[in-house]
Amino acid sequence: MKIIACIDDNNGMLFGGRRQSRDKLLIADIIANLDNGESLFVFDYSVSLFANFSDRIRIISDIEEAEESSAMFIEKEKASFFEQYADTIVIYKWNKVYPADFWFDVDLNNGDWTLADSYEFEGNSHKKITREVYTR
Repeated sequence: MKIIACIDDNNGMLFGGRRQSRDKLLIADIIANLDNGESLFVFDYSVSLFANFSDRIRIISDIEEAEESSAMFIEKEKASFFEQYADTIVIYKWNKVYPADFWFDVDLNNGDWTLADSYEFEGNSHKKITREVYTR
């Protein structure tokens, strides 16, 4: 499984139950980096982000379905819950600090994960977005 998440410089993901930010070019990058024909599994909260790519997403209605996915975008879910199923974690960094009360909770520096790829691109609403790919 590939876990995909967006975080700020302090690993923040949400504040007050709402996403910190959104960027349409980041969403397009997520879709562009899926394997041929691969679907992106998303929870109900994230569906609106992928409205232009409805043919590439599958909505997850419960956690058990998520365990069977090959690529999953998370926003309101604890990454640590899915870590046991993952062989790849893709992090998009906003390169800013936003208010947060929910954080990405997998330690990517604990020796289990290796940074396999990193690149920066300009988003629609952010001058710099960093994409990091970690593998086991």
